[in-house]
Amino acid sequence: SGDVECTGLSVDDLVAKWHAFVAAVPEEVVFGESFYVSHKSSTEFISGNKLAEQAQKKEIAGFCEQLYLFTMRSFIQRSREVPWFFMDLMLMFVAGFFLGLVYMNSSYQPPLPAQIVNKSLSAFGSSPPEMLVSFFEKPLDDPIISMASLTCMAVGMTAVTAALRVFGNEQIVYWREASAGMSTTAYFLAKNVTHILFILFAPMMYLAPFRTFVAMRCSLFAYYRVLVAYQFATTGLGYLISIVVPPSLTQLSGIVVVLLFSMFGGARPTLLQFKAMPAVMQLIPYGSTIRWTQEARWTQEALYLEEISKWNDIQGVDISPSLTMFDYHLEDYWMCIGVSIVFGVLFRALALLGMHALNRDQKR
Repeated sequence: SGDVECTGLSVDDLVAKWHAFVAAVPEEVVFGESFYVSHKSSTEFISGNKLAEQAQKKEIAGFCEQLYLFTMRSFIQRSREVPWFFMDLMLMFVAGFFLGLVYMNSSYQPPLPAQIVNKSLSAFGSSPPEMLVSFFEKPLDDPIISMASLTCMAVGMTAVTAALRVFGNEQIVYWREASAGMSTTAYFLAKNVTHILFILFAPMMYLAPFRTFVAMRCSLFAYYRVLVAYQFATTGLGYLISIVVPPSLTQLSGIVVVLLFSMFGGARPTLLQFKAMPAVMQLIPYGSTIRWTQEARWTQEALYLEEISKWNDIQGVDISPSLTMFDYHLEDYWMCIGVSIVFGVLFRALALLGMHALNRDQKR
């Protein structure tokens, strides 16, 4: 049985009895599940060490294989999160529905025809008041700019909120897998690939009710094209916030940043009004591409140019006063879309850098 009577024995006697016991047991005896003793080799093998040695000898999958495996796993995770996916799409639908109701009876009304303006100003002779001249040059009603601004705000907030869950809910899993040799870049790209479905479907859900209520002159595809670029930018922002901001503050941070985008988008105050401000304020909408507050300005300008340009084809309608008022230019349309895409790439690059640089102690 292996029991040794030790009452009254000295240490030397106990050692002698132990050697006699080892010589009497079979060639190999297993003690539990943690180790075994062999009287021939006198070697002890600890199972934990054995597993560690096997893990070291095991080859880690290559980058492409990891990218494929992570993508497949992410799609499976998405299939289990269908209610959340549809909830995000329904938020887009609700935003488009109510904004459509708000602007249902709104339409762009250009400045008065030149004949009426000249006749009205002729009463003042050769020097009419500048204030009156400026008033006649402005459009009677221009809801396009506020429509574009609120669209950017609604779509941006929904996109950022949905993007926060892509990486924010898997931090512990990511740390554990990264400590085992997982490729952070492959993991990041795989999550981006599976989130493309939301980027493509969300603008459709917004435009479905919005287009029904609002009489837009530009095509549905034109709006969709701009909003997809904006979705790409704001989802990248959501990734970045979920990685660099503490989990308890991600929701608030996302909403505040999108609100700042809208504040400095060029609607109110306009870009011309920014030019009259101190130099520091002028840099906000016109700064380098690393300034986040510029991104919404480009999307808003693209939406405005897309809609206002269709009025330029109507005889007798002059849209130049509207463009001048906001310092927009028709030839900048494609640049605005391109800048939005650049911001999406920039946000993702910063998010990937944050995944590599932050929380290294958790990935050891």
